[in-house]
Amino acid sequence: MKTETTALTPTTIFTKTNLFYATTFALPLITHGPQLLVGTAVNLFLFMGAKKLTEKELVLLAILPSLGAIANGVLFGSLTKFLLFFAPAIWLSNFLLMGVFKKTSNLPGVIRIAIASLIKSVLLYSVALALFQLNYVPKIFLTTMGSLQLITAVAGGFLALGVNRLNLLDEKRNN
Repeated sequence: MKTETTALTPTTIFTKTNLFYATTFALPLITHGPQLLVGTAVNLFLFMGAKKLTEKELVLLAILPSLGAIANGVLFGSLTKFLLFFAPAIWLSNFLLMGVFKKTSNLPGVIRIAIASLIKSVLLYSVALALFQLNYVPKIFLTTMGSLQLITAVAGGFLALGVNRLNLLDEKRNN
């Protein structure tokens, strides 16, 4: 049996993947801003991650934002405990958002963002509707897991397109 040792150095800690992980966990953990702002920022990183990371790396990226929000306990105030009901659906919807965006690379960016965002929000709204009808969650989650998810996903996607365009301009100047 062979043992492999990995040293923790700045280059192993500050990899692109680890920076995505740390950012998507920390944003909802340390910010106390409105969901519109935090959700847009998280979705920005989900879209950027879909473009820059492997599918395997996207699994953890899909999970970390909701863990940060649950750990924070402030984003939804006293309603944060209800996020536990939604956690698996949030993980799946984030992964679908990134996967659909990644797999539809042959389409224009705006269309890719629209499709991925719609899939994410429809899934979350469907779960919220079912949980509401079963009297597990309050009505407010129909909005926070529906239209607000669509808005923050689309906004994050458009910001990611803008960031990507800026990066392309910088690369062209350097060549």
